Amino acid sequence: MTKQPTNNSPEIEHEMAMFSLARPGNILLDVYLRNRENPGAITYLHPHLKKHLQKTFGVMIYHEQLMDIIKDLSGLSAEDVNQIRKSLGKKDKYVIDYWFEKFSVRCLNNPSFIHECNRKPDDIINDLWKYFYENAIYQIWGRYVTYALNNQEKVISRKTIDNVFEAAKIEEVISQFIELKNEGDKLTAVCPFHKGGTTSLNIRVDENRYHCSICNKSGNPVNFIMEFMEVRYPDALIYLADKYDIEIEFLDMESKIAHTIQPEPDTIARLNTKLEFIKIYKTKLLINNLPEEALYLRGREKQLLIEIENLKNQKSAPL
Repeated sequence: MTKQPTNNSPEIEHEMAMFSLARPGNILLDVYLRNRENPGAITYLHPHLKKHLQKTFGVMIYHEQLMDIIKDLSGLSAEDVNQIRKSLGKKDKYVIDYWFEKFSVRCLNNPSFIHECNRKPDDIINDLWKYFYENAIYQIWGRYVTYALNNQEKVISRKTIDNVFEAAKIEEVISQFIELKNEGDKLTAVCPFHKGGTTSLNIRVDENRYHCSICNKSGNPVNFIMEFMEVRYPDALIYLADKYDIEIEFLDMESKIAHTIQPEPDTIARLNTKLEFIKIYKTKLLINNLPEEALYLRGREKQLLIEIENLKNQKSAPL
C-alpha cells in the first residue's frame, strides 16, 4: 500500500503537464517545452499570473489555474468564476460577452489589479480575456492527475473509500464550485447540470445528498464530483481524498486481494492511448532538441508495450 505525496516534486509536476498537454490539437505543448528550456524569457500579461502559472512555465494547463486567476484578478465569487469557465468552453458569444463585461468592471474596481498594471488596464483586460478564450479548450482538471497518471493499474483500498465517504460533506463539496443559498431550514443552489438558472438544486445536509427538482440529478459528494468534473469513480474518490487530506491507500495488482479483481475491459485501449500520447511527446521533444527528455519517454514507451503484451497474454490464456 502506498501514500501519495501531497506536494508534487518538479518531476511529477512535469509529468502531469506533459500528460495533460499531449492531446490531439493541443498547441500549448510547444510553448511549454520552449518555456521550460528558457524560464527566464517567460512573460506574463499581468504580474498576478506568475504565482498561478510559474509551476507550469507560464502555460495555463488546468481548469483550477484559470479559475484561480480570474478570482484573483476580479474578486468574483466561486460560482461566477465557474460559470465563466463553462461559458468559455462552450463558446457561446452572448454569454461570454456578459461575463466579459462583469469581469472587466470587477478588475477595474480592484485596486490590487490596477496597482500592478504595467500598461493601460483596459488593454490588459482585453488581452487576458482573449487568452482565456483561446486556451479554455485545452485545459483539464489537474488536482487528481498525479494519482490518475501513476495509479491506473492499482485498486483504491476499502479503508480509503470508507474514509472519503465519512469525511466528504455535500455542502462543502458543492460550495467550492457554486454558491449555496439558505432557504429556511434547507440549502439550495442553481443546478449546474442543466440550463435555466433557477435554484432547483436542493442540498440535504442531514442525508449528505443533493437532488435537482428539474433534471433529477442526485447523489452523494462522490457522485457530484463525477458529474461536475466529468471524471470516473476512482478519480472522484482521489479528488475528495486530496481535498480532505485523507491518506490514499492502493492495493497492488500483485496482491492476493487485487488478484480477485479483473482488469477493466478497456485497459488495453487506455494503455494504447497513453502510448500514442508518449509518441507525440517524443516527436515534439526531438523537434525541440531535447534528446534527454525523449530518451526518458522511450523507456516509458517500452514499458507500456510490455504491459500491453502481458495483458493480451492474460486474455488469451486458457482458464
